[in-house]
Amino acid sequence: MTMWMMLLAAAQGDASIVVTGKRLDEALAACRQGKCTALQDARVSVAMAEKQFRDGDYRSAKSTLHEAIGRTKRFAASDPKPVAALYEAYGTITRHDGDMRQFQMAVGSQYRILRDHLPAKDPAVSDAAIALGDMWLKQGNANDAEAAYADAERLARVAGSDVRLLTASVRRIALADARGDPEKAKRLLAGLEGERAATSPLYRSALSTLRLRRAIRQSDDAEVARLMPQVAAQSGARPSLVYAPPLEGKIGRAHV
Repeated sequence: MTMWMMLLAAAQGDASIVVTGKRLDEALAACRQGKCTALQDARVSVAMAEKQFRDGDYRSAKSTLHEAIGRTKRFAASDPKPVAALYEAYGTITRHDGDMRQFQMAVGSQYRILRDHLPAKDPAVSDAAIALGDMWLKQGNANDAEAAYADAERLARVAGSDVRLLTASVRRIALADARGDPEKAKRLLAGLEGERAATSPLYRSALSTLRLRRAIRQSDDAEVARLMPQVAAQSGARPSLVYAPPLEGKIGRAHV
């Protein structure tokens, strides 16, 4: 199940419309006639766009979602998650289509809808902030990416989500290293070690692996030798990926 399908599943509302088999075309027609709630419209439109995308009809998938956004965006305040899910799906397709301007618009709109109409403690808001940072990074805008990841950290603390906090922080650390600022990366990593979650075995293992990756990139043989047994002991029998070469070419086909 895609992330935005899970977002729809988490939203409350009437799920009476079936969106599989022969009924999908009929359900979409009903939504186009204004007979659906925002949640119903989002579910039907996302299901149709996913089918069109799988069939290679990217233009129709993009059009289906664009039309659904037009029908439902007025419900952003009352039904933020379904409307945001439509923007997320639209962003996925426009990025695949190479339309980076629409991709930027979609991800930004998704974030603003969730930020403005959900409590800050809702994990969907910090997830959207991370997605916003990823979008800016893909656009080559490191400053805005850094700001979005920092905001995601703040929101993750409000939500009490250790996983999201770690996700956003690791991105900030990687970004600092990529921008040639290892001292900032080191400070951020030290800050992570002071978080409440740092007492958990999973969190400690992730931090040790992160330190090892940085040591490998910096060719710090002494630090690698020091950390390797620690990482091996924390990971147990399960290996930790500390390095992966860039993959060349396309791997499979993307699915929304």
